[in-house]
Amino acid sequence: MALSPGEESDPVNKLAWRTVMSFLLGGWLIGTILIGIVAAENFWIIDRLLATSLNPAFHKDIGQLPVGEARAMLRYLASEQNRFYFVWWGWAEAVLGLVLLVMAIRLKSGRMALGVALMLATVAAMQLYLTPHIVELGRALDFVPREPPPASLRTFGLLHAAYSLIDLLKLLAGFWVAYLLVRPAEDAVVSSPGKGRA
Repeated sequence: MALSPGEESDPVNKLAWRTVMSFLLGGWLIGTILIGIVAAENFWIIDRLLATSLNPAFHKDIGQLPVGEARAMLRYLASEQNRFYFVWWGWAEAVLGLVLLVMAIRLKSGRMALGVALMLATVAAMQLYLTPHIVELGRALDFVPREPPPASLRTFGLLHAAYSLIDLLKLLAGFWVAYLLVRPAEDAVVSSPGKGRA
């Protein structure tokens, strides 16, 4: 008996789309985690270099600077690197999110679309509000003495805390979407025609 057009192709197409979505979502989640690790490590490595570097030329050059100046310069470099990473990663996230949202809608998965939309909402909040404010305030604080603490330092800390909290919310939503992507595939294998139970 002939199958109607699309009867066989739909499950294959859905599986292919879910595979692509899993790949894109995995990249998004891994990228988010790696960006956080890299940003933190950029600052941690400064104190390690200053304290434990075995390169004599490095210590010789550092020793010619006033006390604390080398650390300030290195932290400025790390800050600028992190600002670049977060700005451009945010735009990359927006592209990934839009592609995934379109695919979830095409798959007619309301829960999946809701999860991706929540992730996109967090990206919008970070990219359009938090990141620009953090970058602007951070640059204003570069080379400003921390003793006594500047008035804007508390605001800077609160913005960073808000960013981290929203980023965590995005990760949780992403893991939920990943669960939705994997679970139907398992159900499909169990209920496939001709497949008996072990």
